[in-house]
Amino acid sequence: MITDKNKRGLWGILLVVSLMANMFFLGIFISHPHGPNFGPDGRPSGPPSHTNRMLDAARDLPDGKRQVVEAIIKTHATVMDAQMEKMHGLFEDMKKIMTAETLDKGALNAIHKQFDATDMALKNEMKSTMLAIADALTPVERAAFFGHMFPRPPFDGPHDNPHDKNIIPPTE
Repeated sequence: MITDKNKRGLWGILLVVSLMANMFFLGIFISHPHGPNFGPDGRPSGPPSHTNRMLDAARDLPDGKRQVVEAIIKTHATVMDAQMEKMHGLFEDMKKIMTAETLDKGALNAIHKQFDATDMALKNEMKSTMLAIADALTPVERAAFFGHMFPRPPFDGPHDNPHDKNIIPPTE
């Protein structure tokens, strides 16, 4: 028979178990260096890179074609990775300019021109990668491969590409 004293004891046990579970999950969240949406390098983990999406699309190709496409992707990926690293360096340079005691608008404009040039080089490399892949595939394989690539995963918020939404005006 369950008495009031037993009910209070049962509620106490449930309270302790609930608190332990909450502390466990809070510990997991806090122990990650930058929160749940960041990768081990501290950068946002977000949607997969173009390279990873292309490699995923290549999995559905026949073996011989898959190996050709993977080789194309890996060759171009080294160039794209170098350009992305340059972009990250430019962000660091921009941070130094923006956090300096006095704002150097000339240096800021120069950084933006470097961003534009690096961004265009990255886009051109991506285009040449896609064209090289398209040239290596039959029309049916090409349709299947690029059908897997598009549409692109949606952006998470309004600040993913602020220039498209006219949130940040260009500096001149």
